[in-house]
Amino acid sequence: MIMKKSQSVSSWKLVVVSVVTIAVTGYAVWTTQSLQRERREQVAGRINASQENKNFAAAFQTTLFAEFSEREDLSDAQQVIEFIESTLEGAQVHNNALLDEPSVRGMIRTASEFLYYRFLRDDPRAYIAWRLERGDRFRDRETMFVQYQVAYDYEELFGEPFPEESLVQDMFVRFYEHQRSLWGEHHTPVGYGVDPASVLMITAVQDPVMGAGGVDLGDSELNRLWFGEKSSSHRSWFAGAVDMRTVNTNQQKYQVGTVGFVIEYKDGERRVVTLPMVRPIDGGRWSVEYLGTVMSEHSGGLIEF
Repeated sequence: MIMKKSQSVSSWKLVVVSVVTIAVTGYAVWTTQSLQRERREQVAGRINASQENKNFAAAFQTTLFAEFSEREDLSDAQQVIEFIESTLEGAQVHNNALLDEPSVRGMIRTASEFLYYRFLRDDPRAYIAWRLERGDRFRDRETMFVQYQVAYDYEELFGEPFPEESLVQDMFVRFYEHQRSLWGEHHTPVGYGVDPASVLMITAVQDPVMGAGGVDLGDSELNRLWFGEKSSSHRSWFAGAVDMRTVNTNQQKYQVGTVGFVIEYKDGERRVVTLPMVRPIDGGRWSVEYLGTVMSEHSGGLIEF
């Protein structure tokens, strides 16, 4: 059984969907062009996570993605995904939404597939195929190129006019492939923590009228390290079945589940990231909504997903 008794639900300060709420407006860290310039100038010294966060993350055993390719029994996608699942199932579930076991397993499966297709396989076209197979879709041109400032970023990064007729999918591949050279070792994931304590799993029911309850992990340090005072999202190019931008307008309730990881990067640093997911109140497939970072000085746009 992977379902375990949740710890006490007591605080409305630590909102389960804090990363989702902050990121609903999209690429919120980069709010204006002037701020973008300032942050790009300072980025080299500001993308480190806090020292407390790094100390927390460094304590866990990590499996490197390269290890999978060295094991003959993990040579295909499904075997690797099932192996990742096995490392997540030991995590305690803070089950505020009272989900049944298959629902929690669905969260684990989605998170495992995301780790595989976005980080371990590191192939933008394979990742796109996975997202589309799930029923996700690329966001529209206005949202990506204007609201999420892809056009501006393109001209800043590549030093040439933005090709106005570009398809969103083609631009995603361009940014995905370029980020390796742009951010180098510091933001290239190479592994993930496999200890049960290095995985966070929480669920809630989000009510557009009442909001979502908070979760107390039973330790003030863990609360601060997992939720943090600063949370933001990387740039999301896809929309799932539940549209976070309209759900409150429609006054719909929905279920939200968040899986948190300790990720190791190529330069050896480890940091906490969170993967919030949503689905209709009556169940169904989980949709990946955001990829969050916690207690990081700078996090916008470093991982396109």
